[in-house]
Amino acid sequence: MTWSSARSQKVTYALILILSGVTALLAYPLVYPDRSLFRQGEHAWQAGRESDAMSLYAQALANGLNRSHALYRMVTEALQAGDMPLAEQALARLTDNASRARLRASDLLPVAGALDAAGRYDLASALLEHHANLFPEDWSSALYRADLLRRSQRYDDAEGIYRAVRDAAPAQVARVAALQWAEMLGWQERFAAAEELLREQLDADPLDRDARILFGRILFWSGRLDEAISEYQQALGETK
Repeated sequence: MTWSSARSQKVTYALILILSGVTALLAYPLVYPDRSLFRQGEHAWQAGRESDAMSLYAQALANGLNRSHALYRMVTEALQAGDMPLAEQALARLTDNASRARLRASDLLPVAGALDAAGRYDLASALLEHHANLFPEDWSSALYRADLLRRSQRYDDAEGIYRAVRDAAPAQVARVAALQWAEMLGWQERFAAAEELLREQLDADPLDRDARILFGRILFWSGRLDEAISEYQQALGETK
């Protein structure tokens, strides 16, 4: 009798667990329609049904999707599918949610790279700007953003970032900022300012081959050919 009662109790518990699982499965799309639609979109994408995936992702956004990892993925896949409007919508949701969601560099940089590759320097820069507001000492992201800005000819904005990184970052990062900044000044034909930056770098480290080669390039651009050749020769001599 005792065994029968215990067995009956176990069966009852098992049925309750099964029913709870089924109920949760059925209720999930009703409770979290945005996540359910996103997952359906993921499956469609993996199955090669790009159009269906984009449609489901758009529905997920319309239902309030705001999970950072999902939005990162949506931006990247929308770019791959050539759906720029959807990519822009997902990016806007991501940046609007930035104060509440942790923007991880491991996720962010590939998305910024995808935007960069698609020629959308403005969107890539906007994404990195939001990241910088939360993580001002992420120097790699700061340098990437400065490079995006200089390539889109927003030189003043880029210069502000380069100056801040050079003055605050560790020595090796500050060196990269100074070299990229000097190169940008050369593009602008601000040769005297570029030369000053590079002389400071070479005074600190006369064996900095990259700085010396860039110095030679700046001199060449400014028409000082003999001096440029001399700098190139020194750089080559230091590698022997």
